Amino acid sequence: MRTRDALGVLFLILQGMVEARASRPCSPKFLSSHAMVCVCNATYCDTVEPVSLPDVGNFVKYTTSRDGQRLERSQGQIDARPGASVGILYAYNPSVQYQYIKGFGGALTDSAAINILNLSYAAENQLLRSYFSEEGLEYNLIRFPIGCSDFSTRPYSYDDRCVDDFELKCFELAPEDTKIRIPLLHRIMAHAERPLSLVSSPWTSPGWLRVNNKVQGISRIKGKPGDRYHKTLANYFISRHADVHLIILDDQRINLPYWAKQVLGNSTAAAFVSGIGIHWYVDVITPPGPTLDVTHRLYPDFFLLYTEACNGFLPSNVKVVLGNWERGTYYSRNILTNLNHFVTGWIDWNLALDMEGGPNWVDNLVDSPIIVNPLKDEFYKQPMFYHLGHFSKFIPEGSVRVGFTSRCLFDSCHLKTSAFLRPDGIGVVVVLNDWFFDIPFTIWDDQELSQELRSPDSYSVLPGNQHQLSKFWNKVFDRQISLTLGGWCLRGAMQTRDALGVLFLILQGMVEARASRPCSPKFLSSHAMVCVCNATYCDTVEPVSLPDVGNFVKYTTSRDGQRLERSQGQIDARPGASVGILYAYNPSVQYQYIKGFGGALTDSAAINILNLSYAAQNQLLRSYFSEEGLEYNLIRFPIGCSDFSTRPYSYDDRCVDDFELKCFELAPEDTKIRIPLLHRIMAHAERPLSLVSSPWTSPGWLRDNNKVQGKSRIKGKPGDRYHKTMANYFIRFLDEYAKNNITFWALSSQNEPLFAILLNLEDFPVNIFLPQHQRDFIIEDLGPALAASHHCDVQLIVLDDQRISLPYWANEVLGNSTAAAFVSGIGIHWYMDYFTPPGPTLDVTHRLYPDFFLLYTEACNGFLPSNVKVALGNWERGTRYSKNILTNLNHFVTGWIDWNLALDMEGGPNWVDNLVDSPIIVNPLKDEFYKQPMFYHLGHFSKFIPEGSVRVGFTSRCLFDSCHLKTSAFLRPDGIGVVVVLNDWFFNIPFTIWDDQQQLSKLWNKVFDRQISLALGGYADT
Repeated sequence: MRTRDALGVLFLILQGMVEARASRPCSPKFLSSHAMVCVCNATYCDTVEPVSLPDVGNFVKYTTSRDGQRLERSQGQIDARPGASVGILYAYNPSVQYQYIKGFGGALTDSAAINILNLSYAAENQLLRSYFSEEGLEYNLIRFPIGCSDFSTRPYSYDDRCVDDFELKCFELAPEDTKIRIPLLHRIMAHAERPLSLVSSPWTSPGWLRVNNKVQGISRIKGKPGDRYHKTLANYFISRHADVHLIILDDQRINLPYWAKQVLGNSTAAAFVSGIGIHWYVDVITPPGPTLDVTHRLYPDFFLLYTEACNGFLPSNVKVVLGNWERGTYYSRNILTNLNHFVTGWIDWNLALDMEGGPNWVDNLVDSPIIVNPLKDEFYKQPMFYHLGHFSKFIPEGSVRVGFTSRCLFDSCHLKTSAFLRPDGIGVVVVLNDWFFDIPFTIWDDQELSQELRSPDSYSVLPGNQHQLSKFWNKVFDRQISLTLGGWCLRGAMQTRDALGVLFLILQGMVEARASRPCSPKFLSSHAMVCVCNATYCDTVEPVSLPDVGNFVKYTTSRDGQRLERSQGQIDARPGASVGILYAYNPSVQYQYIKGFGGALTDSAAINILNLSYAAQNQLLRSYFSEEGLEYNLIRFPIGCSDFSTRPYSYDDRCVDDFELKCFELAPEDTKIRIPLLHRIMAHAERPLSLVSSPWTSPGWLRDNNKVQGKSRIKGKPGDRYHKTMANYFIRFLDEYAKNNITFWALSSQNEPLFAILLNLEDFPVNIFLPQHQRDFIIEDLGPALAASHHCDVQLIVLDDQRISLPYWANEVLGNSTAAAFVSGIGIHWYMDYFTPPGPTLDVTHRLYPDFFLLYTEACNGFLPSNVKVALGNWERGTRYSKNILTNLNHFVTGWIDWNLALDMEGGPNWVDNLVDSPIIVNPLKDEFYKQPMFYHLGHFSKFIPEGSVRVGFTSRCLFDSCHLKTSAFLRPDGIGVVVVLNDWFFNIPFTIWDDQQQLSKLWNKVFDRQISLALGGYADT
């Protein structure tokens, strides 16, 4: 690193090697001795190889310099000689953590889009790859003006054709959106390596909402907040986007903390806000301490995000200064300063401008990291571009700023620094020297290992008892170094944050584990990840196996990417090693037996599965049912259509008043889709399957509204021909499926007989029953019909609705001995669990009717109108599943059935548009499917707690949730004990598990959502 004025990135790891993909060098164009751009065109553009790790004992660095290097990779050897520490000493301390990083990016204004599209298609792709691909800067943030900005070619809004259009009937996107920015954004998404986060902001609004009655100009909104003008402006932003993060200010930091106090100081306003947007234009006169630091201290739960910056904005500035090095340095200095003051990300202004710095309809021209020359069909990457890349490429979303200290006071070291820990456990230290001479420095961490990296003209050491990591001579002017620290802060078992785990322990015997195939991850954000499966590859879970004697084995799913990942460790059997919360595992105290876990084979689920290639279909079916998957044993099966069908139908729609059911016939959805698929599931299934059926509706001629769709009662009253025909309708369904060698374990008398009335969906199919009506229907019709049929062993389930109806519904039905004689259990849906505690509902019902099982028969995420329907990779949705299952298992529930096995990218199809999320999302266009966190959360129950397991005693001294751990314990039929532990608190919680004889295991359960299932080797027999 002898070059003067260099900006660099250095990566270090002590073991392992990944070959770097060769990059293409800059094609330089010099404007002066130190003003240079890199020229790109349709056939050539420089690239940066993807980040890779060096050979063992080496370091790798990426350098950008005033003399022409541009993110240039080189590798050198660590010098392990003692005593070579020189210069400024820095301490890298990953245990001291500050803000998480959202990312870096730029703005897709109208002008930026127009400039990009003024190139040839091949050159456009070169530009997009330069910003977003793995061989480029890997931007993950895009700012997106709502309507026009000054960087448009004209003033406009989305409702300019009408006046006083308070219902926004004339709202329409502009040609700039439909023909320019949206198509370009889709292409960006195709090139992007990392998940993109879009940030939108309005410059103006329809003129009729403004005091000056024009789109252009400085003006206020008419009226005052709360009136029709302001409500219309709010609606101008919104349809169904409750998960969008609201940013305030979006202006200069000179307004802080005053602006934050006025808005966030009001608890009602603060409840709607997530963060504060900041522009850089007056940073030079407003120090970060009294603005950013004070704001963060007052409102630590609200992120600070720089949303706009550019060079050349002052009236006296030259607008475009091609190749100017100092403008890149301004960027680096500002970013480093703000990152050290709790800023979470930094968005540049226009992605690309023309040679004049426009177009801009108010002539407010500025500079940009990329300048487009359409006459030559080429574009120029400026130093600003590469300065930004030293942040965006090496500090991905989810990184956290960590401790990095020296003895320098203020800027006396003349180095600008900031340090981070990436989600992959790699440390990054960024160093900028904007002084006029070389400055040697050494980087240490605070652990016992020591490493030193050196530039080619210096030397490095590995001293004996402290961690000297690196020494550099950072050359004069603007060298920036990012140093990776190889994950040393991640030591010991289960150190990953936010983990859900399964731990198996046995003291004798060993079974070799079959190797699993790992997840093929696709990250949507730092902690939103799906596992991608296709026709040729899908991750698997090895069958449950026991560890060596004296060891434990665990299966872990974590927010950071582990998915049912198996590992083995040694039991700590030392006396006196107990720490934290003490739990007692007592298999002699036994509660309910477990029926199992599974999902629903709706029409929509089946259609989505069959939209894949045959090989990909098999991957999906194996993932749920095989020994290398979740080993589901329960399948819910709608009788006829549900809302998750493509149309409303029943099995007797060709006739009217067909009381003998002569026209009864299975639908094509059964004969061509679900039955063939069910046979294939049976072939893949490792465990015996139990099918649970339930009707949503019935033939229209049996219903008061004379339609299959909609909410209606069965005509007449129990005991009459309508109700007897309805009972026989069930029997015919069971008969027809039996002809196809499919039998059912249980039958529900009606899906959501009460709750569906509350849904604001006019056509939602439901037969309405009150509990007295259901009781009498069972006594008079359904019970006797089942008992007299060949299906008398089918278990009859009542309620099949929300637990808020318990114990009242049970009292009305099971309190009648005649009805109770036909019934085996109670079906429950999860949708109102939040409002109804389990004690007064589940516990009381179990105490009153202990011989009737409680089974959760439906649950899904994304069901509220305000919810995002499919939130790919959302970790919290998996956590909600685990928390709900654990809670209900501890309150006598015997099993838990998820809703649709698979849905499409929109959360359907659903003919009443009642879209929701699913553990598996199918993308037929790519012939692949995505396993979401929900899938793996479910697997921690279905795979490790088989049918016939019994819940057993597992106690601590915690009152209610004071331990902040969710737990449940079981004894499997094979004599293995399983303890499930979920930590959804914000810190690590040590705990120890004992049986009544000995200490079994000590674990540190890490922050967020780790679930552990501990197998205890048959102690019930001791």
